[in-house]
Amino acid sequence: MPTTAPAATAAAAPAPASAAKRGWGAVAGGDRTKDLAPAPVRAGVGTGGGGDTGASTVVTIDDLDLSKLSVGKDLQEGRNGDKFLELLYDGKRMVVAPCKLPDYVRCPFAAGPPKGSAEPDASYSIIVELTVAQYDKWVALENWLIEHTKQFRDKAWGAPAARGGKAPKGMSEDEYENKFKSIVRAANVEMGYKPNMRFFVEHKPINSKTGKPNRLARILKTHLKGTGITKPIAGTVGDLTDNCAVAPVAGLNRGIYFTSVGWGMKFRLEEAYVLTNLGGTTGPAVDTSGVTILDEETPDDAPGFGGAPALTYSDASNKRRGSEDVVPFPQLLGQFDDGTNGRLIDGDDD
Repeated sequence: MPTTAPAATAAAAPAPASAAKRGWGAVAGGDRTKDLAPAPVRAGVGTGGGGDTGASTVVTIDDLDLSKLSVGKDLQEGRNGDKFLELLYDGKRMVVAPCKLPDYVRCPFAAGPPKGSAEPDASYSIIVELTVAQYDKWVALENWLIEHTKQFRDKAWGAPAARGGKAPKGMSEDEYENKFKSIVRAANVEMGYKPNMRFFVEHKPINSKTGKPNRLARILKTHLKGTGITKPIAGTVGDLTDNCAVAPVAGLNRGIYFTSVGWGMKFRLEEAYVLTNLGGTTGPAVDTSGVTILDEETPDDAPGFGGAPALTYSDASNKRRGSEDVVPFPQLLGQFDDGTNGRLIDGDDD
């Protein structure tokens, strides 16, 4: 979940609302020959294909505005029988950031393939923690997608043939909703898991299917000191380690995908600042900037009072999808649950 810099006080995340709104954007930078820490600007992102380039603007999850979302008019054909539908924010490609420096989020697991996968072409992904408010906002976005794309359900998988002279019965709205593959997971209080989101991470320089270069995520390492950072240096996917502290941005890959086993969104990690002096611990930290640490040992008082009531997380009751979606971190069960078996569907990264 977004964590505030030790010596800085960040604004609290807005409380979730039943009609939460959001917005989206993209990754771009200034003159990278002069400054390794560019400010985001409106510009194209990367040089890869797959419909994931063009004008975009980075938008934080807290600032997402549902009224700026729009979907395409028609489904587009993929190369292996899959389909996809354009999804834009304010007419531009969607790129999202869970936080903005000096705030950062935790990655409870290192970037890697699904647990137990032995496939050489298995895709990598990474999990980032969210606040409960951010999780609720994202669920509102997913519910918006379900409502505004349901008219494509029979086109996506083909309407059934008529039988016995009766009109064919298409897919119900409930069936369509149940096919949705979310990239967020709710908090699991019993297991100590916070709300989280999954991003795809490109780790291979060359596409094994096309022989063309892949667009790798730009990883930068730096130290956070108060509200400032040291001059970033180049890093690799290997720096996305267990419990690392990061400020990432990720862009929507192609659009909304439709495969034989389900549909949803896949977000590609575009850039990440890894705060190497803050890794190794999990969970939020208490802001002690408003108090003075005295040069005095804390006495070992004997316990003589009742414990405070346990903290609880939001039960995300605004979620339309069933309670079976509330599961532990996806990495423990297989990070990809969209039927691709740890692989990108054809056309995702070429």
